[in-house]
Amino acid sequence: MTVSEEALPCAWYGRKSVVKDDKDADSIEVQRMKCDQYCETREPERWVITAEYVDEGISASKGLYRPGFMRLIADIESGAVKRVVVREQARLSRDDLELLLFLRTVKAHEVEVRDASGREIKNDLHTKLKALVDTDYADSVKKNSTEHQEWVAVTGRPPGTGKRPYGYTKNYASVVEEEAEVIREMAKRVLAGDALYTIAKDLNERGTLKYTGNTWKTQDISLILKRSENARIRTYKGVEYPNGQWDEIYDEDTYRKLRLVLDENEPFSRNTKVKYLLTGVLACGLCGVLLSAKTDRYWCNPNRGGCGKVTRNMKAVDDYMIRLTYEHIKRLPKPNAEPVKEDTTQQEIELLQQERADTVQAKKDGVITLKDMSELVRDIDFKLKELQKHAAQTALTIPVDTAEEFLNSDTDRKRSVIKRIYGVVGLNPTGRKGKRFHPSQLEF
Repeated sequence: MTVSEEALPCAWYGRKSVVKDDKDADSIEVQRMKCDQYCETREPERWVITAEYVDEGISASKGLYRPGFMRLIADIESGAVKRVVVREQARLSRDDLELLLFLRTVKAHEVEVRDASGREIKNDLHTKLKALVDTDYADSVKKNSTEHQEWVAVTGRPPGTGKRPYGYTKNYASVVEEEAEVIREMAKRVLAGDALYTIAKDLNERGTLKYTGNTWKTQDISLILKRSENARIRTYKGVEYPNGQWDEIYDEDTYRKLRLVLDENEPFSRNTKVKYLLTGVLACGLCGVLLSAKTDRYWCNPNRGGCGKVTRNMKAVDDYMIRLTYEHIKRLPKPNAEPVKEDTTQQEIELLQQERADTVQAKKDGVITLKDMSELVRDIDFKLKELQKHAAQTALTIPVDTAEEFLNSDTDRKRSVIKRIYGVVGLNPTGRKGKRFHPSQLEF
């Protein structure tokens, strides 16, 4: 349809909510259809939709950034939009403060806004009262959803699952007996004192893999054995309801004993800081898996997908790589101007991302207006794009100025320099048992 004197251009805004119980959260197509129907029957002048602004899967009651909505605001402020139609007022926002700021914007720019029934959405008492009702409705939907989830747990109904849990069919509908036997074996061996690594290694060597075909890792076994659903125990927000309406793999007593053993002997360090010089740098020359570090050696860890055929003395490899890097830095040309500084692009990106989130929250708290937020977010997004482009295209310089500074650096800084210069370094087997480390075993 062409825009004529009788058909005035109109913008349409649609939003698909993430709330399942939101009765107005029809598909985008339905919203567009209802708005088209209103435009066709509008008198005396007809409207025709010439611009679309859409946000899919975004709640309008949580202060989330809505790109379609913000583009609409920007075009209203620029004068490009003079008429707007929406399926229903709640599509614009369920937040009364946000809606009030929107209404002030459209009033300032003399923009007419209608819903699909023809009611004008403007800065009047009717609209404000409806905004309060919509806000209350959104809170009610959230409360009902939470209470329903609690009721599901209390009554022992099984939790929903995206993909089926090992040992069960999807949503715990029935036990997969062959896998359940593997879980029972794991449980029996853990209670008998076997290490998780030993169990994982044994299962992998036997060819008893996960149903995805992947090998077992210690954390996989730990997570499965800690799963309360194995003993027909439903858990919701930390509260256990031992009345699950599905079949168990082992009884509650076994589950309690397993939790005691696994919680008291948690094998995973909570300190995620890398402790060893060449962790993340050395890779197995045979299978390509990054080497693990343990006490005094680097090794190709089968529990992390490695072949287990490469093991090397840590001190010997560390000393050589430190000497090699030291000599490399000494040969670099001396800087003529300012000292070389470590690239801070990633830190700047993280700060901007936090600034963006704070800006959206400031609008939510009523500290700034929609117009201010739109301008600030647009500026931040531009800076983020430039920084991300820089991070992707620019080679980072080494974060030390001299070879002596490298030697005096801590382990983290040394690792950063080595990784910057050499990337990933392959470590090949010695060729015969008992042979010591030699630089020729490294592959750059």
